[in-house]
Order: sequence, then structure tokens, then C-alpha cells
Amino acid sequence: MSKPAPRTSNPSEKTKSKSKNVPQEISSKRPVSRRHFLPPVQNHHQPRDPRFETLTSAVSEQSFRKAYNFLDDYQRDEITLLKTQIRQTRDTSEREKLERTLKSLLSRRDARIAKDRANEVLKKKKQEEMEKIKHGKQPFYLKKSIVYEEVMLINR
Repeated sequence: MSKPAPRTSNPSEKTKSKSKNVPQEISSKRPVSRRHFLPPVQNHHQPRDPRFETLTSAVSEQSFRKAYNFLDDYQRDEITLLKTQIRQTRDTSEREKLERTLKSLLSRRDARIAKDRANEVLKKKKQEEMEKIKHGKQPFYLKKSIVYEEVMLINR
């Protein structure tokens, strides 16, 4: 009679995981602890802002400005309203607060106008270069300093 084959696996190896990166198996027969909380159900209808959403493609600033051009009108109306409120208020602290708000709005408007002018100059220069390229001239790529000088000349 032959002897049975010796056992190669130890009983301690059964509880050992197959790989260190695999989570340990736990019996489903054990009850869930009382402290176990389910994650809250998320609302799937969250509003998305296309400026910060990675799902949308890149939005050109020009199309964005065209779509939200009505905000400039709102800002203009708000500036005139603030000016009238400043004239009517007697309280100095309230007047200073309104003046700071007005100054902020005016500086934002001026910055936006300056940026639009810079974009206009850049667009004009690029069109001129494209025309020269069509006529056979070697392409010339604008430096930021040249565009900056042109914008400064226009602002004066």
C-alpha cells in the first residue's frame, strides 16, 4: 500500500491573501456594525459652469464676451445708480462704502476696455501679417513687447 501524498499547504496559508495588493476577503455572514453609514445620495442635476468644467471644450473669449454682452449694460446702469446714491447719502461711512464700490466697478470696466483694445490691436496685426504672407513675405511672429507698445500708443 502506498502512502498518501504529503500535504504541501499549511492551514495558516488559507487565511493568507494571494497578493499584498488585494483586499482581504471578509465573510458576508458577519453583521454590519451600527456605526456603518451609507454615503448620501448625490443630486445628479447639479448646474455646470462651462468656464470650470472639463467636459466642455475650450470657450473662446470672444464668443463668451458676445454671449454675455448684456452684463456690460447692467454694469453701466449700476454705475449710474451708485453715483446717484452717493449724491443722496448724508452718512459718511455709507458714502465711503459706496465710493469704494464705484471705484472698483470703474476700475474693472477700464481694465476690460483696455483688454479689448489690446485684443483689437493684436487681431489687426495678425490680419496684416496674414495678408503679407499671402503676398509671399516670410512670416513674422509678433512679440508681446510690440503689441504692448501699440496698445500704449492707442491709450495715449
